[in-house]
Amino acid sequence: MKNRPDFSPSAASTEYMVSSERAENFLYEVYGRRRQHAELSDYLELIEGEDAEFQKARFRSRWKNDERRAATIRETHDKTAGKAGLALENFLAVEIENSDWFNASVFATSDIDDYTRGVDAVLEWDPDEGDAPYQLAVDFTSAITPDVVDHKFERSRPGAVVDYYISDFDEDEPIQELSHLPRVILGVDASLLPEVARAGLQNKKQKFVPNPDKDVVGEVQVEEVGKRAYVDHPLQIVLLEQAKLQLGLLVREEAARIAKRLNRVRQELSEEMNRLLLSYTDLKGDAEAVSDIIDKIFATGDDVLESVFQEDKYLKWRNWLGCYRMVSSQLEHVLEETKTRPGDVRAYRDKSLLNAQLRRNVEKFSKEVA
Repeated sequence: MKNRPDFSPSAASTEYMVSSERAENFLYEVYGRRRQHAELSDYLELIEGEDAEFQKARFRSRWKNDERRAATIRETHDKTAGKAGLALENFLAVEIENSDWFNASVFATSDIDDYTRGVDAVLEWDPDEGDAPYQLAVDFTSAITPDVVDHKFERSRPGAVVDYYISDFDEDEPIQELSHLPRVILGVDASLLPEVARAGLQNKKQKFVPNPDKDVVGEVQVEEVGKRAYVDHPLQIVLLEQAKLQLGLLVREEAARIAKRLNRVRQELSEEMNRLLLSYTDLKGDAEAVSDIIDKIFATGDDVLESVFQEDKYLKWRNWLGCYRMVSSQLEHVLEETKTRPGDVRAYRDKSLLNAQLRRNVEKFSKEVA
């Protein structure tokens, strides 16, 4: 029988039954230091070639203009999110990568894309077949107010744009602008902050780091969280479920758009294509089933496809479906291998108002697709 760590509130010792203020300060201080947004220097060092200096100057100029625009938004956002919200956003950005919750490469976006595009991170998977990687935009949040969650959800459905991206898998073109990425909202309620912080507090250690005050020479002692503190934490399953739920809707909506365009030229389609479209109509409530149908449609190589769809439409479909399948596969793997106690997962799932809001939005728009 697997040894399952107990993350339930009842298992907390008196020492770690922490107040919200203590949890908030701990997560804010630790993860505020550890989360590193991509900076201008990260991009400039990747620009090479004969005209590298010219390209760097152009890039720097564009960056500075966008940075000024982001600064205005940042001031309002940080006041609205509050310290608890920022602490949880930073925590999620770090631990999704540190604890490998999604089995993906994690790129913490620049402040510019964070504040102007609403993308905190991009998850990237290498399909390992010589094809382009799958890329998923993520908006981390602790919001639970229905209007706020509804707005975020509506904003996510058409997809996301990222102006400044560095790929882990594309050596030929590491700096990229991304468009039409699927975007999901991942988060946890601020009310659960003490429970989230407990695993970190139980695995904290002291570490010396350079003094953040550049005018002061020397080091200061800070608290750190052990690398395995959040491995097998219930939040991994909750976040994977959130991602799969939303991606399932996005895939079905995109499949519906593709089928609608094909139905407009139905008389021009082959018998096989028409048969596949009929199958789609019968199965459109099932994300996995419609995915197979749309894949088969594109695989026919029917000449009419080129007249109906530009190549970027197929590439968009491939990426959205790829993200859905990678998340689904990881969730299945985690459920089989995790040492997480099922009751702890249920506790986080059931206590989360954000979870309920996301599910409500998915159910609402699923009726429109079905």
